[in-house]
Amino acid sequence: TNLQHFDQILYYFDLHDMFGSSLMCALQGLAGLKCLGIVHADLKPDNIMFCSGTGDNFLVKIIDFGWAFDMKNAHTMYHKQIQAIPYRAPEVCFQGSLDHGLDMWALGCIMPEIVTGVRLFDVAEEELLIKMIIRTRPVPKFMVSDLQTDIQETELTVGWIQFQNLYADMIGQRDQQWREDITWFMDLVYKMLIVMPEMRITAVDALAHPFLTIVHFIKYPSTMMTKRNTELMATCLLDI
Repeated sequence: TNLQHFDQILYYFDLHDMFGSSLMCALQGLAGLKCLGIVHADLKPDNIMFCSGTGDNFLVKIIDFGWAFDMKNAHTMYHKQIQAIPYRAPEVCFQGSLDHGLDMWALGCIMPEIVTGVRLFDVAEEELLIKMIIRTRPVPKFMVSDLQTDIQETELTVGWIQFQNLYADMIGQRDQQWREDITWFMDLVYKMLIVMPEMRITAVDALAHPFLTIVHFIKYPSTMMTKRNTELMATCLLDI
């Protein structure tokens, strides 16, 4: 098979040409893992792979289950350093209850990275990651009451700044349909990056999000973007 890294493939395509359909396939994979009661716990660009399928179709593979665990054993994972730090969910940092939501957080970190080419939270220490999460996301007070540092002095990562500027950077460069699509893209990312895991969007709900259902394209029935993406979404195949 012709196997290449997720980020290497997407570099050569417009966001609308491939990202939506490949994201859909990854979410289908996570939904399937949830049905099996399995948490991957190490989702990152290196562990999402493309390979050629039948004809023009492609397969998305979620690989490397070295840190994966069954939900029946989730209580044994509290003190283990699962997930690479840039993709580590808050509940892992704060040693909270673990479930499939931590994979959704990781995917929420991956999505902007694919678009900007820079890690959303490009940090090497968990302490810095916690500061970045508190600096950029709404966090319940009980989770930060013991922190003595001035979080507002924490410097934002380049990846977060570029993600925040995605829409502004497109003003005057792209048409209204593209800008509306990027708005829904950012909305989905924010829903994946909700700090409280019980409020975070699930894989099944994400599959019904407007960025993936592209219902807003109804307003633009004759554009090339609409025609191209309607065809691409229909060819998404999954193989884990």
